[in-house]
Amino acid sequence: MPAPRTLDIQQLEDRRLLALNPTGAEQELLQLINRFRTSPSAEFGRMFSSVSPLRARDADVQSQVDYFGTNGTVLKQEFDALDPSPPLAWNDAINTYAKQHNTSMTNASPPHAFHSNTAQRRQALIDAGVNLRIVAGEKIQSENVFGAGTSPQQILAAYLVEWGPGPNGMLGHRRHREALLNPDFEQMGQALTTFTGGTLGPIVNTQIMANIEDPPTMAVGALFEDTNASGWYENGEGIGGATIRFVGASGTYTTQSLSAGGYQIELPSGSYQVTASGGGMKHAVVSSVTIGSTNAWLNLEYDPASPPPDRLEPNNSTGAASSLTGEAQTVSGLS
Repeated sequence: MPAPRTLDIQQLEDRRLLALNPTGAEQELLQLINRFRTSPSAEFGRMFSSVSPLRARDADVQSQVDYFGTNGTVLKQEFDALDPSPPLAWNDAINTYAKQHNTSMTNASPPHAFHSNTAQRRQALIDAGVNLRIVAGEKIQSENVFGAGTSPQQILAAYLVEWGPGPNGMLGHRRHREALLNPDFEQMGQALTTFTGGTLGPIVNTQIMANIEDPPTMAVGALFEDTNASGWYENGEGIGGATIRFVGASGTYTTQSLSAGGYQIELPSGSYQVTASGGGMKHAVVSSVTIGSTNAWLNLEYDPASPPPDRLEPNNSTGAASSLTGEAQTVSGLS
C-alpha cells in the first residue's frame, strides 16, 4: 500500500502580461483547473467511474482513495452542490514566485512540503507588479501546495477530493477545493517541479490564485490536436506558434499560441468569430466566443482530417479566405 499523500494550504496581475510560456504540464493542469471551475459538478464523473465502490479512472488516485477509505457517496454529494466560476488566466509573475517556493521546498533539509509566509508572499507579489485587490469580504490570494504529485490529473484530484485521515476518508476541511473554485480569483500561477527526496516527489506543485484589482477580461484556452483521442488536452498535444484572430464589432485582435498550445488575450466585451491558423496546421480552426465581464474559456481543437467549411461572404478578399482555411486560395467573383 503506498504511503498517504496529503496536502497543505494558505491564504495574487495587472494588465501587463509578461513573457507567458507555461510548460506543457503546467498548461495541462491549468486546463484541468479551468475545466473544473467552469463545470465543477461534472468533474466527479471525469475522475471516477462509480460512486460506491468509489472507482477512479486514474490508478494513482485509486490508490489514495483506497488508502484513506474515501466515501464516494459523500464526495459525490459535495460535488453536486458546487457552483461554477469563470476560468483563470495565467500570470507569469505568480508563476515565478511558485517556482521559487518549489525550490525552497526541495532545498530544505530534509526536503518537505510547506507553505510560504503569507505576508512575505503578498509583498513579493506586489513588488513583482501583481496588482492585488484588497477588499473587505473578498479573499486576496490562496496558496495550494502538494509535494507528492505523479501527474497533473492526480494533483488536481488531490486538491479536489481532499483525501486524508479525517471523516469519510477526507481532510477536515475543503480549503484546497474552495481555493481553486473561489470566484474572487481571476488569475493564477503555478509550478510543477520534478524532484525526489525526503517526503517529496516525483512532482512538487505550488499554485497561487489571486484576486486582481481592475482585472482585464480575457479569452483563455488552448489550441491542440487530440492525438490520443482522449477528448481532452494533454501535455504534448498543444500547437504553438499559430496565429489566433478574434474578429468582432469592436475590431480585430490577434495573439499567438504559446509553445505548449495555450493562449490568452484581453478583449472588450462582445461576440467574436475566432480563427486559428499557421503553427504547422494544414487548415484553420474556426470557432466563436462571447466576452462579458469575466474571463471566457475557449479551446480550439485541430483535426487534420476535418477542415472547417469556407465561410466566405461577398467582398471578402483572398487574404480573408486564407485566414479561414490556413491555405492560399484563388477566389473568383469577389471584388
